[in-house]
Amino acid sequence: MLCSVNAVVLLLLGTAVQAVHYGCEPSTKSSVDRACVLKDVQLLTEESIRNASFDADQPVLSLEGGQIPHFSLELSRKLPAVQELTLSAVAVRNVTIWSGLRHVSVNGSGLEEVNFEPGGTDHQLSSLTLTHNRLRAVPRFDGKFQRLRVLSLDGNLLERVQLSDFANLTELHSLSLASNRVFSVELGDVPVNGALLLKLRHLSLAGNKLVTLKFTGWHLDSLTALDLSGNNLYLVEGELRDFGEALERIAYAGNEWSCDWLSKAQLYFEDRRVSVTDRDEATRCERLSMRNLQNVCCIEAAEHDFSTDVFGAHWDELSGLQRRFDLLQYAFKTETNTAKDRISDWQHQLREPLERATAAQAELESSLARLKKTTQEEADRLERLADTVKRSLADLQQSAEDLYRRHTRPTPSIDAIHQQTLGVSIERARTLIERLRKGIRVYAGRTDQHESRLRSLGERAMQLRTLVAQLDTTNRALEQRILPMEQVVEKAYRLVNADPASPLHVYS
Repeated sequence: MLCSVNAVVLLLLGTAVQAVHYGCEPSTKSSVDRACVLKDVQLLTEESIRNASFDADQPVLSLEGGQIPHFSLELSRKLPAVQELTLSAVAVRNVTIWSGLRHVSVNGSGLEEVNFEPGGTDHQLSSLTLTHNRLRAVPRFDGKFQRLRVLSLDGNLLERVQLSDFANLTELHSLSLASNRVFSVELGDVPVNGALLLKLRHLSLAGNKLVTLKFTGWHLDSLTALDLSGNNLYLVEGELRDFGEALERIAYAGNEWSCDWLSKAQLYFEDRRVSVTDRDEATRCERLSMRNLQNVCCIEAAEHDFSTDVFGAHWDELSGLQRRFDLLQYAFKTETNTAKDRISDWQHQLREPLERATAAQAELESSLARLKKTTQEEADRLERLADTVKRSLADLQQSAEDLYRRHTRPTPSIDAIHQQTLGVSIERARTLIERLRKGIRVYAGRTDQHESRLRSLGERAMQLRTLVAQLDTTNRALEQRILPMEQVVEKAYRLVNADPASPLHVYS
């Protein structure tokens, strides 16, 4: 075994953490220098990735077997010197490709998603091979892949491809989409300059489910090799010159070509000296009752001779198929109407509680706004009352100071007048003190009332906040319930509006 695994148990803060080191030996391939092979690497969780270590000083790393469900950026940071990465038969669902990699190959690993390291750094990637996996969509390439020359997505689950998916790969020389489930290859959104893949030389669409193909507007002026073999192609729409002036080799056997189109194409290829690199077996043409044109099978157009019954004994079979089609169409319409009624009922059932919750929330928010306004008014009144009490206390203090000064000032000559004035001042002070006491009692009573009212208003505000939070939770729950319903409605709408008699609709 080329990979030696050393397990070391560390004790950190009283907790046992198992750290695993993956060592590797150089590759046995003589053509690969400074290569490392690791077998049966098991990194099932983020914790196991954090506790793993590697001999990461080799530029070429190959992982064979094992399980790494999430090949993350954290794992890539443990491999700083790696420039060429190969994953073969490793159980991995998603891979994050970092900017320093030059060559990446993931083969037979069940890969479902490809991510790229975020940030403003340009990727050094020059070749990307993702073959025999479970990709259902082309990875999202942005403008940071100016060095990518080779891209292979063979043996995945691609069904619909647009040429604009590769528009940012301006240096791409080779593109292979063979052995997928592609039934449609379209141009897509053309950039402003109208240029797509100007340097593409090799293109393979072999082993898919294409019926027709249209190269018009592709502008593949550098294309030298094209592989269309093993599809269900009947013809290529547009002009033959849309293949490009630089075409040198083509493979197109294993299709269901129209003999009219195939004969024109063969004359065109002979005139342009384009080499045909494959051929059909003679037994295939005979077995399928097809015509053989220069070792390529094609379907001869039916002659319009109405005196001959071309269907013969198949009329009963055609009638049965027609009845089955009528029954399927009737069942489809019935199910469609039932689905429409059910969806309408769901919408009605969900709309009523949502509207009630929205109305109740609006009412509670209005009550809360009024409560806030009332609380502010009461606070303003208490502040004005406090100012009044402060002014009364200041007046009383001033009167007491005046009384004290009059009492302590010596007046031996007019003692009687002083006694009379002193009596009047004392009586006046008593009146002011009594008035102040009444004011303080009234202020204390009002203060208690306002505090009690503020407490009740605060309790009411807490209740309203709780109700608003409950309504927000209810609204979010209803929105989460409505979202899948909207998706179901959208799918049902597309299903209802689709043409049930269309072959593409039936097979899709």
